[in-house]
Amino acid sequence: MRAAGIRHPWGPDLCAGVAVAEFDPPTGSALTPPLTMATDGACKLVRRGSVEELFDLDEDPLEEHPLAPTDPRADQLRAALDPAPAIVGSQAEPRPEELAEVADRMKLLGYM
Repeated sequence: MRAAGIRHPWGPDLCAGVAVAEFDPPTGSALTPPLTMATDGACKLVRRGSVEELFDLDEDPLEEHPLAPTDPRADQLRAALDPAPAIVGSQAEPRPEELAEVADRMKLLGYM
């Protein structure tokens, strides 16, 4: 996103040392909830819709035995997944020329 000139809504330093990934199913898909995860390398928190699963990646690298999501190790990961409203709400709407530039880049990459 940074290479495309897009600011991440969660901010650059909200949760240092945590990676976040998100998959949104195609629009209108009521059968597949959004899938979001955060990891610090030792633990991974997976969120499917409103259901959370926490995994200890050292003890369970295949992610077969979820831990209780109330485990305190999930707190930092959960904070990375929950955007801060002040950051999200303070962003200005993109200008038309910014949207056009992003669209041009997406076309060059074959996404559009």
